[in-house]
Amino acid sequence: MSEASGKPAAGKPPSLTGGSLVAAPKAPAVAGRGPDNAGVTPALLRWFETPQGQACRAAVLAELHQTRALQVRQIAALRRSWTHPQLHAAIALVQSQLTACQPRGKFCELRRQDFWAVPEALQQATSYAVACHKARRFQMLGAAAPIIDFCSGIGGDAIGFATSLPVLAVERDAVRARLLWHNLQVARFTAIAIQADAETQFYNATKAAAFHIDPSRRQGPKRLIRWADMTPGPAALLKLITTFDAGAIKLSPAVDFESLPPGHIELISDHGTTVQAVLWTGKLAAPFGPTLRTASVLSGDGPTWTITGHPRPCQSLAMPERFIFEVDGAVTRAGLAAELIGQIAANTPGSTPLAAITIDGGYLTAQSPLHHPALTAFETLDVLPFDQARLQARLSAGGTSSAGASAIVEVKTRGGLDLNTDELQRRWQKIARCSCTVLIFRAASGGVMAAICNRL
Repeated sequence: MSEASGKPAAGKPPSLTGGSLVAAPKAPAVAGRGPDNAGVTPALLRWFETPQGQACRAAVLAELHQTRALQVRQIAALRRSWTHPQLHAAIALVQSQLTACQPRGKFCELRRQDFWAVPEALQQATSYAVACHKARRFQMLGAAAPIIDFCSGIGGDAIGFATSLPVLAVERDAVRARLLWHNLQVARFTAIAIQADAETQFYNATKAAAFHIDPSRRQGPKRLIRWADMTPGPAALLKLITTFDAGAIKLSPAVDFESLPPGHIELISDHGTTVQAVLWTGKLAAPFGPTLRTASVLSGDGPTWTITGHPRPCQSLAMPERFIFEVDGAVTRAGLAAELIGQIAANTPGSTPLAAITIDGGYLTAQSPLHHPALTAFETLDVLPFDQARLQARLSAGGTSSAGASAIVEVKTRGGLDLNTDELQRRWQKIARCSCTVLIFRAASGGVMAAICNRL
């Protein structure tokens, strides 16, 4: 990409070792920290840019359009034209591409079929919608200098940022750096991709408005949630915070908030799933103060809904009434359910009071229905102390199922209950007479209750 425009220059791709913007040192290999790239190598990625490689990917794509998973006969036919490593890598790339760009996929908004990824990197990537949401916070800086996106992976955050901001995207792994470069190149965003290590501190010579980093939070298949276990580690992250006037660190929603350095914590949910916590620092944290938290709810069906307030528990708990509402996970993880109750009461005077039935405010209740972007509504059919035998009897006696139709039972819990919800769902679906949702929770009395409901 050219330094002036960020668009691909004529001829071969720019060097991924840093020559496109800054002289970034090439990242050294580190034992035990290599990601899973599903057999894809830099050499294979270069081959996929040739006519032969493009033909291989096109053939795999044509087969996958016919069936969701390749059959043995299809693979055998493809092996007549391409080697095992070529075909294995092509399948990984094409399957990831289809997953990324399918309806409600992480990058469905791009509406294109040339997004390059490997499965693990796609799973870890920020969705386009969430990245665009974070980009709006960076726009508050009003600066023309680029945002540096460290540990950029395949470019989930960088692509969202680049829709409205110039971006320097930095990735240490050679394969993912080239995937990153390809995704930014095809989109023709004002962005530059380089292969470099955030811990080398090459960025000290770079003028940038702010930084964003997605530190590794995995050790093999294990997901890490402790601040001390991040890679790059706390020392490198603190160096970024002190070097840049503003920044953002992407973290697990389960991270211990008390272990984090000063900043503003935001929890983000996307289509009902809490996908990340963000620690905003410097100028991007200052307007909110050190004690406020934010929860943002993205649904894809309307504008983003956001709440900011002081985290606190729900003081008085009620018994379930006619309607129960499950609060979005970003709100409860941010500790803002009590703030939400207060805001709804202030904005809808005269409505029936909304009260919490669990200490974290994960379940609320009221006598009247309520539509709100952070609430999922259920109509209560019955409430009883949690006892599996009693619940099974109630489910097998309630209502009549439609002729030829199977009942669907959904089980949800709150309060740290040691219950296997998948097993309960399988067992109760065999005997239930009608579809329902069973909410199991620890009540104000300390006992465990169950509410049988209809999802609205």
